[in-house]
Amino acid sequence: MSNNFLVQHISKGTARFFASTSIVVGILSTIGLSSSRAWADYYTSNIPPLATSYIKTLTQQKKAINQIVFAPNGGFGIVFGINGYSTYLLPQKLLKDLNEINKNRGIINSITFTPSGEWIVIYNDYGFYESSNFPQDVTNKLLEINKQKKTIKSVAFTPYGGWVILFGNKGASWHNIPQALINKLVDINEADKSIDYTTFTNNGEWILIYDDRNRIANSKNFPQQVIPTIRNIYANFGQLTTIVFTSNNGWVLFYDDFATVIRRLQAEAEAYRRATDYIRQ
Repeated sequence: MSNNFLVQHISKGTARFFASTSIVVGILSTIGLSSSRAWADYYTSNIPPLATSYIKTLTQQKKAINQIVFAPNGGFGIVFGINGYSTYLLPQKLLKDLNEINKNRGIINSITFTPSGEWIVIYNDYGFYESSNFPQDVTNKLLEINKQKKTIKSVAFTPYGGWVILFGNKGASWHNIPQALINKLVDINEADKSIDYTTFTNNGEWILIYDDRNRIANSKNFPQQVIPTIRNIYANFGQLTTIVFTSNNGWVLFYDDFATVIRRLQAEAEAYRRATDYIRQ
């Protein structure tokens, strides 16, 4: 089944490259720089030791890790700061594109692999590079979103050829995903809540973060060893940001603790106040 909401009356776009923000790039042992973004804490289980070592090193260097991605061949990539990245055994074309974004002072939003090894990197909100054999139906949908200039939050793939794209505040497009997840996406959209993040395990189970990261939903057979950790985060007034699975269902979970959540809410409230004051002038 294929469906989509909040993409209407859109003609196909072709441009995928956009002006980047102005920042200073520092070239280190990993490529990137530090950032003012909020730091996220993490838990890991059964991931490659080298990935654990990379995460610990970036933590010690006070880098704000935004994402980790695991490739089907055992490689991985970590995105940190504004446009920093650290990689192991990723495709050369992907490394070239990441370097191009970094060199042009762009913002790396995310890297995603399909189960068969195709990849896409999202940058500057809605620009993207993809591998030459990336699924065309996903590219077509991303071009529609690109034309709208809506932020592409994430792209997630099931092991059975399905996919979900989250964009804007509560936009979602999907193809061939579980009906229970479709129902939840529709319900959240109709309730006018944000849809923040979704991902799939190696065997097709799913988790969804929504309502400004205040709530989660998951499939019936979602890995039970992860649930107590997530419950503990919310019991202590934190918020889950992302969870990423390896091919053998090891996982990395990133979250904001209570103090970080409060700082973020205060910053959002201040930004809203300033915008309101400007409108009143």
